[in-house]
Amino acid sequence: MRDCKPRGFTVIDIMLAIAIVAIIGSAVMPLVNGYITHGDLDATTRDIVAAARYAQAQSEAGVDNTTWGVYVGGGFITVFRGASYAARTATYDQTVKYPTNTAVTGTQEYVFTKRTGRTTGGTLTLTSPSALVQNIVVNSVGMMNF
Repeated sequence: MRDCKPRGFTVIDIMLAIAIVAIIGSAVMPLVNGYITHGDLDATTRDIVAAARYAQAQSEAGVDNTTWGVYVGGGFITVFRGASYAARTATYDQTVKYPTNTAVTGTQEYVFTKRTGRTTGGTLTLTSPSALVQNIVVNSVGMMNF
């Protein structure tokens, strides 16, 4: 006589395993999404600060004997050459894209004076879609805190 031992998994076993994975996945997804959003906001902040420091260094070094600045808006961080973003020499623009779902408010343009690197102070505020907020504070000597 043949032994009738069960072999493998039943359909119910597989459905139960899939249900458990789905429940765990749905509980973890909001956490993962929060980490991704927070990472995007941090990366955008670092990109803005790096661009501003680069523009400040260009001004302090007197590159092209003019002022340099940074403008944040429209989904781009733009390092520009000139007295203002509106009056810039666009051929020298250097741009970095940031997530368009990040809201940018506050002082969006900083122009650094030639040789001293000073600028008008202000605060640039970034807000993620999940309402995380990051402030970048620039003082009159061009120091940035975030």
